[in-house]
Amino acid sequence: MKPMRCAWLCALSLAAACAGPRDTATATDPRLAGPGTPVELQATAPVMCPDPSLREQVPMHTGALPTEPPEGSWTWGAGLVAGDFDLDGYVDLLLPGFWRTELFAGRPYGVFERAEGRLPSTGLTGGSGGAAADYDGDGDLDVLLTRFNFPDVLLRNDRGAFVDVSAQAGLSGVASRSMASSWGDLDGDGDLDLFVGVYGEVDESEEDPEHRSFEPAERSFLYENLGDGTFADRSDWLPDAVHDGYTFAGGWFDLDNDGWLDLYVVNDFGQSFPSVLLWNRQGTLVPDGGRSGLDVSITGMGVGVGDLNEDGVDDLLMTAWNGNHLLLSGVGGRWFDQGVGYGLQNDLDRAQKVAWGVELVDMDNDGDLDAPMAYGDLDAVYVAPPLQPDALYLRTEAGDFVDDAPTWKINHPSVGRGFVAHDFDDDGYLDLVRRDLGGPTLVSLSQCGDGAWLRVRLRDRAPNLHAIGARITAHVAGRRFMGVVRAGGTNHASGGPPEVHLGLGDVDRIDALVIQWPGGDVSRVFDVSSRQILDITKAYR
Repeated sequence: MKPMRCAWLCALSLAAACAGPRDTATATDPRLAGPGTPVELQATAPVMCPDPSLREQVPMHTGALPTEPPEGSWTWGAGLVAGDFDLDGYVDLLLPGFWRTELFAGRPYGVFERAEGRLPSTGLTGGSGGAAADYDGDGDLDVLLTRFNFPDVLLRNDRGAFVDVSAQAGLSGVASRSMASSWGDLDGDGDLDLFVGVYGEVDESEEDPEHRSFEPAERSFLYENLGDGTFADRSDWLPDAVHDGYTFAGGWFDLDNDGWLDLYVVNDFGQSFPSVLLWNRQGTLVPDGGRSGLDVSITGMGVGVGDLNEDGVDDLLMTAWNGNHLLLSGVGGRWFDQGVGYGLQNDLDRAQKVAWGVELVDMDNDGDLDAPMAYGDLDAVYVAPPLQPDALYLRTEAGDFVDDAPTWKINHPSVGRGFVAHDFDDDGYLDLVRRDLGGPTLVSLSQCGDGAWLRVRLRDRAPNLHAIGARITAHVAGRRFMGVVRAGGTNHASGGPPEVHLGLGDVDRIDALVIQWPGGDVSRVFDVSSRQILDITKAYR
């Protein structure tokens, strides 16, 4: 039997207060792992679910774009970055915007309040998105802020306050239409390198309705972390197929499970510049050349990544214009498009025309991955409804997907783009923070249900303290539930905290939790209780 489905409570006000006790008791578990690299465990109980009547239904007003943005601004996205930037135990929100970029501090029960004086006062206009990672290994999360028609900005976190170190760190300083960003260890030296995917100027004066004669886009960026706080520009390591594409999404994913992070780039206008997969062969990026089935020609807007068919290999769900694409892993190291058969197509009767942000996550904790998806208009050039309702594709017992957004009350029309799915109120169920180019940012908190879950936060040694790239697999009675610690790369111009959330259905105890650490070490912990936040620290002895 599937566990009770949760439903959305509301969109929260910044000042809303929620009553109810919070269980902050922690207990250190002295057990070491079984065969493999030893670890130390610390478990935290979830927050008691508060009374829904105590929450106000007021949207979160932020520095989002005004109702009528400047001409052409709807062609680029508004993403967001989430992470515990001040190390107080609550996840904060960095919201890039055309006029300004703002920071909101997380508070108990999923409440946020504006954080003044912690961002540089200048140089952050034109923000499109970003991703958080601890690139300098000092213990706090830094942020790469992508900007549209401005140079990208590297914000170093100094105890909760951000400092612009772009120039001294070696970022290019070239004004670009940057959209995608992702942190990962390209060369296996232990520190985090950086990919920035760039769009380009679209000349709509061309009489080319099929978009087959575009000029190449602006060049994307690849930065090698030198381990001393600076980066070397290695963009020439990327083939022309990456530079030429109009990149909206993509980043580092270990698609062949060899311990090396591959680079997958999702492009718009795929008729001219298809998406590109580069295999990582021990630090050298090698084009796939279309052999895997991932170099697809679509109008790619965003990407969700997860193991839908439980074969231990990532599957990819890509949003597009007039339809979405689900690429499932199969035989021979290939992926096959199953989007139509699984029911993941836009509902034109509900004015769903253009999909943007997407994730593959378990929203109802029933043990199957679901797909929240943001919809919104592009601009006046294309024929599309100006406001479009978001979708929440829930996996059914038959294995296909059904859009249940109306039931969850997250289907109001908006100009959606990027979002972050994370358990902001620590009750074990994923919440959503969504950007709306036509209005305020929306924080939707889910009600609690009876589905089991596990949140895992890893701690490795410097420089990759958050173990970006680690793979976590829960083994239960012949099933396996997998998640990967990521730093950007999925969704649309957005990045969440570096941790893993696993929905587990009716599982009370996990037979074995296997952690594949960056660098190849493997840890195993047996007989793990579900419904807890588990901090796992790699033990070096």
